[in-house]
Amino acid sequence: ANSTPFMVYNSHELHQLWCKINKHTTIYDKIFMGEGMNINRLREIREDRDYSQRDIARVLHVPQQNYSRYELGIVRMPIEKYVILAKFYRVSVDYLIGLTDEIKPYPKSIIEKEKAAISE
Repeated sequence: ANSTPFMVYNSHELHQLWCKINKHTTIYDKIFMGEGMNINRLREIREDRDYSQRDIARVLHVPQQNYSRYELGIVRMPIEKYVILAKFYRVSVDYLIGLTDEIKPYPKSIIEKEKAAISE
């Protein structure tokens, strides 16, 4: 009896296959899959501002080895960590991931302004 071989894909592989078939890249790919990201930007901004990997690891509350892996692109940094770094460096997350070369952060949202007013 001939059995038909079939492939088993995980959700990440299915997403990549769908994008390849449709020649489609989404913002999801850029942020979470690392496609088109400028991973060097993390190292560049850290060095430009004279911080060590240990300094930034402390800001993110991760071991220095983990931060090193983020910079090298070995491990994908969670989006929450990008938000922390964007606030720390006073840049946008878009700048950190290479979607823009505009270093200036976006204006605060209305919600953030209201929170700041309440806490004053």
